[in-house]
Amino acid sequence: MTPRKPIVLVLLALAAGALAAGACGVVSSEPKGEALLASFRRALAGELVLPAIHLSNLVDRLRGGRDATAAGRLDFLTGREREILRLLADGSSTMEIAKTLGIRPMTVQSHVKNILAKLGVHSKVEAVTLAWRSGLGNATRTA
Repeated sequence: MTPRKPIVLVLLALAAGALAAGACGVVSSEPKGEALLASFRRALAGELVLPAIHLSNLVDRLRGGRDATAAGRLDFLTGREREILRLLADGSSTMEIAKTLGIRPMTVQSHVKNILAKLGVHSKVEAVTLAWRSGLGNATRTA
């Protein structure tokens, strides 16, 4: 017996990320009763269930690939983390950031660690590159 892939349908708000992760389809919050059941039947039959009205928007989001998804993760940063990332993107060192914000260098390093984790990157260089691509910081200063 062939193992079945789980049927995952998500609400439109989570669509792009869920589809990229392997969801079978997307439903708006309106379908009730038979319409919702029909969506599950289609997904069970192996169809990709998408509302036609939102298809182009979803395709555009998915085409953005890793950079678009990572750029969206900037929204998960706290205000302080965004401020520190902006200062990093402007070319400030850990010591300069600590002095500017009146915090300890270890606190800056802790924030940087959180920033890297939330953005899904492995280095400050990747985080700064992402910040520049997203319009955060000034890409003209050199280190």
